[in-house]
Amino acid sequence: MQLVLAEMSSDTTVGIFTLLGTFLGAIIGGLVTYFVNLKQIKDQLKRDEKSIASLLYAEIKTGLEIIEFRGYLKDLKAIVCELRLNPNQKSTFEVNFGDEHTKVYNNNLEKISLLRPDLQTKIVSLYQMFESAILDVKPGGVLTYPCGPEPFEELAELFEKMTNVGKEITSELNDEYELGHVLNSHNAPKMN
Repeated sequence: MQLVLAEMSSDTTVGIFTLLGTFLGAIIGGLVTYFVNLKQIKDQLKRDEKSIASLLYAEIKTGLEIIEFRGYLKDLKAIVCELRLNPNQKSTFEVNFGDEHTKVYNNNLEKISLLRPDLQTKIVSLYQMFESAILDVKPGGVLTYPCGPEPFEELAELFEKMTNVGKEITSELNDEYELGHVLNSHNAPKMN
């Protein structure tokens, strides 16, 4: 009888070790899978962060270059000077913008949250200023009707602030994500 108990004990011990080994294997396998998946998710978020930084950098930098190339600020200041010299005169300013001027921003709002909070704030602020400026100069906007110098001065100030904030954002994006190559002199469109 003792021999039967000894055999049962040995079988029970093997069973317990088998069960324990299976349990530990499942836990270790689950933990390994968890950490591998966690690393893949973190890597994907990093790629998404750099991608949105690169896209916004390109859109903002190009927008600033277009504003400078077309001389909007210079024109606004010239209009203000002319209206100050001739107080009885009125002027208008109209620019037709397509619907795609903030495509990257509008299509990636949820991804902006991948960037630093202070950058998020600056980017949203820049685009809000830009939208405000567009409303003033697109057909039907306040500057498309004859007016004195004040609305032109306000828009010129807004353009200056947009330019400064845009340059600050592109500088920070470039410093943090090394994006200078995105729009360099070799692949940037030539504006003649």
